[in-house]
Amino acid sequence: MRFVEINDLKEGERIVRPIFNTDGVLLYGSGTRTDASVVSQLKKLELFGLYVLDEQEPVPAISNEVLAMEAFQTREAYIIDEICRKLIADKPISNLEETADLIVRRFGYLKQPLHFNQSLRSKKDFVSKHTLNVAILTSIIAGKLNLETRERMYLVEAAFFYDIGKYLAPQESIFKSGALTEEELREVRAAKLKGYALLKENYAYPAGVRRYLIQLSKDLLNHTGEEWEHEKQNLLPGTKILKVADIYDVLTAVRPYRAPKSPFSAYKIMVENPEEYEPKYVEALASSLHILPVGSYVQLSNGEQGIVIRENEKVLERPIVLGFASNKMYDLSQASVFREVKIKDTVSTPDNRPQMQMDVGSIT
Repeated sequence: MRFVEINDLKEGERIVRPIFNTDGVLLYGSGTRTDASVVSQLKKLELFGLYVLDEQEPVPAISNEVLAMEAFQTREAYIIDEICRKLIADKPISNLEETADLIVRRFGYLKQPLHFNQSLRSKKDFVSKHTLNVAILTSIIAGKLNLETRERMYLVEAAFFYDIGKYLAPQESIFKSGALTEEELREVRAAKLKGYALLKENYAYPAGVRRYLIQLSKDLLNHTGEEWEHEKQNLLPGTKILKVADIYDVLTAVRPYRAPKSPFSAYKIMVENPEEYEPKYVEALASSLHILPVGSYVQLSNGEQGIVIRENEKVLERPIVLGFASNKMYDLSQASVFREVKIKDTVSTPDNRPQMQMDVGSIT
């Protein structure tokens, strides 16, 4: 499997990930072989690129759950894009609460951990898919903490406008493949602040939504050497939830300028920065997603690869792992074992899906 930039896509390639239109209708399924017509249509979608299979590589199995999730993400990202563009144009928005309610109901009452796979993004939906994912992850955390329904709605609506300033930023900076210059960073930050300003004093939106955007604008200034630097802020719980949801999607998404982090690596980054990402909300998210499920292939700190045999519900990074080379069980919940061996990362496919053995019973 390899990533091909859209302008380099050739006839005869086999597509790895399914591709949907903005109505959530499947256009091309996994394993579709490209011809001239398919290549032309894919280029019109303005994808940054897509993953294709090597000639002898089998088509990966994709569950109905994952297909439904990707269709949902494509459809709802288009709706959120329209909502944001209408707000910028000062046009009436009729489906804001309806869309927020859908996300609260679908993701705020999970009965089991969710497989949260990242979908391909294009220039058309780069911002809106991130926005949607932040809203979904926010709803998941709020649901795990059993927040009242009204507060969940406020949080999801705030998530819709979390990145609205990127619509106002120079698009060449948003889609730049390399690092931004200091001047470009200033322009993007200024655009984000301008986006928050669209709502901070817009009394057509509930105060419960606007208060989060006010805090987010101050938090942005606090991190860019502006007037709020060094000032200790008492962030609202909801603002902290939004920050956790945002960074998780930023780290794990396939972006035009860098390879994605695995969900496990993203989790570790948040855990290692507790002053920035409140541990309570990090753990609420981690316990709601499949980050180290049974069957996950992992890279151990002793150089060995292994497979997760049993999850640790209390401490995510300390499950029981079977080492392949040694055929040894590592119970990482035991302090003596954990001092010697830790999980460095999961083993993922190039499109950031975990490599897994679905039936571990046959190898234990």
